[in-house]
Amino acid sequence: MVVKNDNPRLKIPLVDYDQDIELSLNEFKGRFKKLLNDYGKYSDKEIDDLKSQIEEIKLRLEQLTGINANLTVSNAELTQKFETLSSNYAELKQNNEFMKSEFTEIKQ
Repeated sequence: MVVKNDNPRLKIPLVDYDQDIELSLNEFKGRFKKLLNDYGKYSDKEIDDLKSQIEEIKLRLEQLTGINANLTVSNAELTQKFETLSSNYAELKQNNEFMKSEFTEIKQ
């Protein structure tokens, strides 16, 4: 998600949170406060635009957090299924060896 900024007075670097979620919301707020101090009072529209950008970033971070949680659960489920399959394979291999030895005894 790239937030578009058409206002030349606002020099906030745009961040693509899909690629770089390192910039925290606190850093963004700090930049916003610095801009207010450096350039004086902004119009209500400019402030509303910045607030909406912050809200969009918060929502995207929440989405990414949810995606990460889902991936963690999926990884745990897959690990458990893999362990079960490995165990079943080992048991089948052991049964196969036993059957081979039984078949060899019967053959003799």
